[in-house]
Amino acid sequence: MSIVPLAQAKRLSTIALFKRKMKIYRRFAVLVALSMLGLVRAAFNPEICTPYTPSIKQPPNFPPVFYWRMEVNENERLTVDVEQWVDHYKQSMSVIYNGAEIKTISDYYLMEQYILTYKPYYFDRGIPECDVLDIDLTPSVQEAYSSNSGPLSALLGSRIITNRFRDDYPSVYIGESDVRGIPCDHYRTCAYYELYDATFVMDYYISKSGYQTASGIDQVPVRAVVVGEAVLKSGVGYPINFVYELLFFRNDPIPATVFQTPPGVSCPNRTNTTPIIPTPPDQFQLRVEEIVDFYNIVVYADEWYDYSANLIRYDYAPVAPLPGYTYGLDPMSEIHDYNTGIAYLIDKYTNNCTAMPIYNSTSDSVPTDDPHYIRMKTGYEMFGYDQVNYKYEGQRTVRGILCHVWVGSRTNWPPNFNKETTWEFYWTAEDWVDDTGVTRLTNEPIQQRIYFIEDETDIVINVYKYNEEPITYADFDISSCYNEDARKAGQFQMSGMIGEEQDDAATVDYVSNNELLFVENVRRSIADAAKVSPIRIVDITVRYASRVWVAFTLLDTPDIQGDVANPVNEPGLSEAFTNIETAINIGYLKFTMTSEEGGIDIFALPKTLSEEIIDPNIPMTDLTYSPGVMAGAACGSALIGFTLSFSIKIYIDARSKNGS
Repeated sequence: MSIVPLAQAKRLSTIALFKRKMKIYRRFAVLVALSMLGLVRAAFNPEICTPYTPSIKQPPNFPPVFYWRMEVNENERLTVDVEQWVDHYKQSMSVIYNGAEIKTISDYYLMEQYILTYKPYYFDRGIPECDVLDIDLTPSVQEAYSSNSGPLSALLGSRIITNRFRDDYPSVYIGESDVRGIPCDHYRTCAYYELYDATFVMDYYISKSGYQTASGIDQVPVRAVVVGEAVLKSGVGYPINFVYELLFFRNDPIPATVFQTPPGVSCPNRTNTTPIIPTPPDQFQLRVEEIVDFYNIVVYADEWYDYSANLIRYDYAPVAPLPGYTYGLDPMSEIHDYNTGIAYLIDKYTNNCTAMPIYNSTSDSVPTDDPHYIRMKTGYEMFGYDQVNYKYEGQRTVRGILCHVWVGSRTNWPPNFNKETTWEFYWTAEDWVDDTGVTRLTNEPIQQRIYFIEDETDIVINVYKYNEEPITYADFDISSCYNEDARKAGQFQMSGMIGEEQDDAATVDYVSNNELLFVENVRRSIADAAKVSPIRIVDITVRYASRVWVAFTLLDTPDIQGDVANPVNEPGLSEAFTNIETAINIGYLKFTMTSEEGGIDIFALPKTLSEEIIDPNIPMTDLTYSPGVMAGAACGSALIGFTLSFSIKIYIDARSKNGS
């Protein structure tokens, strides 16, 4: 026989007690909800009372929206604290028992109730568990749970007393009485509660008209006393002798958040009133701030997503050296090219670059049907919609911005740890507009939160500078990853057709007024001619003389192979350059530009391609498009890209140090 140390025995005993109490609390929570579903007057016990003939004087009508607190003393053996908000117009109710151990929210529009069970106070209460009851199915649920012997006083109080003060039930005026030093009108009624086969007399006291109340309301409820008997399903009688001290009665407007589940709570079976959660477009960009509570770290990253080009970029400053490069803590730019399956890690201080296959452990990749290969996650997958069954919660204010909130849960994140987590996504409400300087956006991502239920910690990801403006290939510059032997420069001249005639001067004017648009058209046209990806066309320079002069650099194919299923098979450096020359000489390198000034057909002039970059030696405007110069807008989610990978890493580090 093994001997259990005293400290461990105490701990095991405490845990066992906690588990037993949690089971009782959860069953009690269901009963709390059931007690709020209705009061049915049926078979009164005549030995206790029968309905009275109402007196002429009846209690006043109380507002449909109110808040109060109750201190309930049950049979002189226990006390229950109740806090209650009632909004008749919204048809929803929130009740907190024993401080905040049980919270029940009723939504009579959806005919649902959300029952939140907290841990006892002597534990870290953490995030409550949520049960959902369908009000329409209440009779069968009542049968299952009505044998529980939880505090019946709280169950009766949440519904019965509320009805006594809000509805026109037959009451008898007894007279005046003094309660807690407050002059009151005393009323009495007889009621029956079918769920517990309970008959009881209720005496209730309302402050007299003219008495100055704290809230300014002329008459407020002060006390209720309920005496009678309930018969449980077991057939055992249960005496009722409950005293309700009614406090802090208010009829101020109630915030909508009172009738919402708290942050970090997911109710999986609730009705999804707004199932369409926003999905990002093919191109977006953002800046993210990630706050990792369990590591006391704040991390920033800029992210670009271009699904039309199969490219992703993250700019960040590592807080610890990451695997795959040896650049310490220098700011990094990480580009994932899913056309080839290659990731480029670029030190932004030294311009040193490491190319490597994109691993299937990165947060933007997912294995294909063949586990040896990966593909780029879709926008739907990047935002985690395929893993989290988000349900619409309502509206909350985050960073001073009114947002729509969707909530869901996962049990398979982080990878290999499979923790129980709750995910919240915040998107701006329709009447909020983000002026990005170029466009005005509504309904954009603001924040994502991940709650670790067991660890009672969270990760907060704030989204800034979100925009959906076009992203250019200049945002994915990998030129520093290629030495001089793996690149080749070229230059050629271009002109344009205005109507049926070539007009060099008009082309110069048109291009100079639309340089950004021109450069992206040139990049794509050169790439098409070379039969390579536009990411291999870099350092485009535009000069103006009597014609438009274009200089560019062509990069070689990568010397490693990625793990995408169907990598793009592109020609090498020499073959690609020859393809460009051929396309120029036969008139193939051309495109049409359209702007506010109208349209123009632009083409490369045959026999003008040169490997020597020539300075026309006349006044000119230089525009070199290197990384970041053409920063268009885009959007990404910190939580979905680099930051999630970072979160996983530091979560693993933290848990390893803690031995868990």
